[in-house]
Amino acid sequence: MNLGKAQGFDARTWVDGLYRQYSDMVIKRIRFRLNAGGACLAAAEDVLIDVFATALAKADTIIGQENVVGWLYKTADNLCMNECRRQHVARRRELPLQEDILQSDEVMVQRITIGEVQTLLKKDEVALFNRIYIEKVPLQDVSDEYQITYGAAKVRAYRLRQRLLEISRQYS
Repeated sequence: MNLGKAQGFDARTWVDGLYRQYSDMVIKRIRFRLNAGGACLAAAEDVLIDVFATALAKADTIIGQENVVGWLYKTADNLCMNECRRQHVARRRELPLQEDILQSDEVMVQRITIGEVQTLLKKDEVALFNRIYIEKVPLQDVSDEYQITYGAAKVRAYRLRQRLLEISRQYS
């Protein structure tokens, strides 16, 4: 039996009361959780809104619970975890693509020859360097050849770029 509907319960009014009473405590917890993930204040406020929107959607099930604050905290923790995952995925997508890597490293090639670069790289880095920079093979094809995901190929290309920039700094 639905307690809320049986007693003429207004979920929106109840959640508004929860918001007025507990939003300060919940936002502090959200900020703490998201700061560890490097999130901004706007993301914390979005999560706070989502917490109370979830409370409104599930008001029928949480009205009878003894520890509503614990439920709010747990929901906030779960939503913070989701936000951190979303931001992590977004950061991974921001890794430079092959074209960006080539454009930014053209300056380095002018200071050091390709042969010198190849002698300074590890064997697996040389193979990747040749495929990406010399043969200009798309990262999707590189990922297929290495039997890794496209994302893993981007990460390897990014790490190679970092290594090339490190070598470039030594020769500047």
